[in-house]
Amino acid sequence: MATTARKFGVEAFENAFDSAALPAVTAERKAALERFAETGLPHHKIEAWKYTSLVHLARTAFQPAPANFELAGDLPERLEGAARVVFVNGRYSEALSDPRVAGHTSLKFTASSDAFVLGREVGDDPMLALSAALAADGAVLTFSGDQPPVELLYVTVPGAAPQMAHTRNRIEVTSGTATVVERHVTVGSGETTLNNGATQIALAEGATFQHIKLQDEALNANHIWHHTVGIPAGARYHNYVISVGGGLARNRITARLLGEGADCVLDGAYAARGRQHLDHTSLIDHAVADCTSRQVYKGVIDNEARGVFQGHIIVREDAQRTDGHQLNRALMLSDKAEIDSKPMLEIYADDVKCSHGATAGDLDEDHVFYLQSRGIPAPEARQLLVEAFLAETLEAVPFEPAREAAIALIQEHLAR
Repeated sequence: MATTARKFGVEAFENAFDSAALPAVTAERKAALERFAETGLPHHKIEAWKYTSLVHLARTAFQPAPANFELAGDLPERLEGAARVVFVNGRYSEALSDPRVAGHTSLKFTASSDAFVLGREVGDDPMLALSAALAADGAVLTFSGDQPPVELLYVTVPGAAPQMAHTRNRIEVTSGTATVVERHVTVGSGETTLNNGATQIALAEGATFQHIKLQDEALNANHIWHHTVGIPAGARYHNYVISVGGGLARNRITARLLGEGADCVLDGAYAARGRQHLDHTSLIDHAVADCTSRQVYKGVIDNEARGVFQGHIIVREDAQRTDGHQLNRALMLSDKAEIDSKPMLEIYADDVKCSHGATAGDLDEDHVFYLQSRGIPAPEARQLLVEAFLAETLEAVPFEPAREAAIALIQEHLAR
């Protein structure tokens, strides 16, 4: 086994699993672990990780996050109208979750290897393999018809030593419109943490999935998450990511449009300060004709923080009449702030309408002066302009309580 795999406490995790009870799952774990060991932690030589290397994590002696914990603070306010499912340190908490959530079960109670098949599609993502190998728990959600939104709340409780949690989710929408809000927070203080997760999404033809993610973990947290989704004919996947937390946070989405009329929308807003490193990476694969995709990510970067945007659209040979667009805009509030932007189009069809773009710049001082001339102090004027820059993305969040929480998250971050 590779050294990096040993450093991530593989033996401790393997000893925690009941191999006799779930032999198929155990086989999947071992196969995924071998795939991770072949590469080790991702580094700059892997194209999809060109701007975000994790090799420094090997210097930290992470241990599995404990199952027993004490909350040293309050949980975020509930989202009105949504059923809440809570995971603490990567494990389902029955005590903190709503007593009944239709279509939900915990991964640790699912005696099937189906929830781990995502590990087979590792590609250039070793962390995907690692989560398949080491996941302790996760959510399994099935939506049929129009059901109330579900809030998946992931709480990290740091300990006296560095700790990590690996999570696997499986979400299926068989009909109608489903809404899931992922919230990632840290409660209490302690040593550095690693939250490594993956969510596999399966949609039926004509189904719609509204997927919202609010990430506000502590500055000593490492947050790595990969969503994969297949979008069949007439189905719609709309994703909204709001990210302000984590010392290092990476949100990756792989979407494959598999049937005519499939639609994919990816919207993101992020704000980084201090020495934060916030990475948003996406791959949209147009496999068939007559599909649409749109992705717009906006970031505000201050101090010595760094933003990363990698947006990759592939249009296959048979994907005629594809309509695909992507845009990354970054607002730089400091001379030491940095943005690495790499929008990519890979087109093999000839009847398409595709575009991509990236812009970066500071606030327009004429606009600041105008607000000052109306009696607004300079700091408040600048914050108003930053909020206006992100407003388009925030206002697009479809579920009103989640939209209000996203706006509050950005405002609180900027106020700091």
